[in-house]
Amino acid sequence: MSESSPPTKARSRLRPDFQLPSFQPAAQHQTSIGQTATTTSHRHSQTQKRHWQPNWLALAISVPGWFGVGWIMTQVAPDTIRNWLIPDSYVPLLLCWGWGWWWLFSGIIKVRHTATWLTVTLQALLWLKLHQVQLTVWVWLGLAGLGVFAEVLWHVTHFRRQKPPAELPTK
Repeated sequence: MSESSPPTKARSRLRPDFQLPSFQPAAQHQTSIGQTATTTSHRHSQTQKRHWQPNWLALAISVPGWFGVGWIMTQVAPDTIRNWLIPDSYVPLLLCWGWGWWWLFSGIIKVRHTATWLTVTLQALLWLKLHQVQLTVWVWLGLAGLGVFAEVLWHVTHFRRQKPPAELPTK
């Protein structure tokens, strides 16, 4: 067998004055000229810091709902709103309560689906309290079970993966 010669060094396409970047913290690195430059990861971390800030517009929109709840609780007699539109339902109070909570949750957590479920849960609890239902452990477990069932049902119906259509056999 003949001995093989060592591989020849490939010619570099890089400029002769090019230097590989040194391993420094992600926030900054030295460029070839010696100036400090911001890396992409630092820019992304700045946008991520802004990401968690609340949606101030949604929080401002929730204020009329809370004023409505306060006005109904202090100025309106309970018998006046008790049978409005639907018998024994307290619709105006539930509407203001839902408006305030939904916009508040939407502004803080920015997920409409979760805000809707939290709002519906709080409205159900208020409705049960208005009808003087004693919230025992079994009622809480039943409500939690209904919530889990509804959440699973929502995910099954909305996040079902679409199977590709079956291909017809070719002859």
